[in-house]
Amino acid sequence: MYLVCGEALFDVFAAPAGTQRNRLHLEAVAGGSPFNVAVGLARLGTPSALFTGMSRDHLGQQLRQVLVDEGVVSRYLIDFDAPTTLAMVALAANGSPVYSFRGEGCADRLPREEHLASLGHEIHGIHVGSYSIVTAPIADTLLSLVRRESERRLISLD
Repeated sequence: MYLVCGEALFDVFAAPAGTQRNRLHLEAVAGGSPFNVAVGLARLGTPSALFTGMSRDHLGQQLRQVLVDEGVVSRYLIDFDAPTTLAMVALAANGSPVYSFRGEGCADRLPREEHLASLGHEIHGIHVGSYSIVTAPIADTLLSLVRRESERRLISLD
């Protein structure tokens, strides 16, 4: 099994509502690079688990349900009474995406070293990714995990 570590969030896509400039159409899609990697591995038949902070709010419960529905092991999810991160996505004039993260104090950034469980023999690899490696306190937590497990398991970085 691969333990994928990092953010779980909603990408919120904004589009103008036609000629009504005082309105936007929003579409939220479950994601975050590590979340997507864990789901992708499960879809390919490779057992995977996700280590992240998960909000107890409605959006966090929706993310958890997606993981369960996709067959991702949830025992490494750490519950927090903190909001779910939102990645706001808009298109620049040239058509490329522009991201704005609403993540300060959010659940997926909160895991600390004391939340790191000992890993069983079923974990063969650890995949660490995306913006979680540069946002505190989870960045320090993931660095500790990689240092602790680097002699025992394959480590990959996205």
